[in-house]
Amino acid sequence: MKDLTPLLTPIADLDEITLLLKSLEIIPALAIDRSEKLVEIQGQLLEAGIFESPTFVFKGERFLGRQHLPLLSWMLQGRIGRPPV
Repeated sequence: MKDLTPLLTPIADLDEITLLLKSLEIIPALAIDRSEKLVEIQGQLLEAGIFESPTFVFKGERFLGRQHLPLLSWMLQGRIGRPPV
């Protein structure tokens, strides 16, 4: 059985996490360099005008913030009845 004591101490960086996971014989998804993919996704979001989270896009229209969820729900249900105010 593996010694899990290292899991009880704070870990400072990604390299330490990767080494710990390897020592536990866990294949770490974090060990894969995803920085290029992250940069690509961030570029796509910026091009789409998405700067904040959460952002919802419905039929090409952007809605920033969760306060728009009632309106989006109304729109998704076919705009039946009065729109939420």
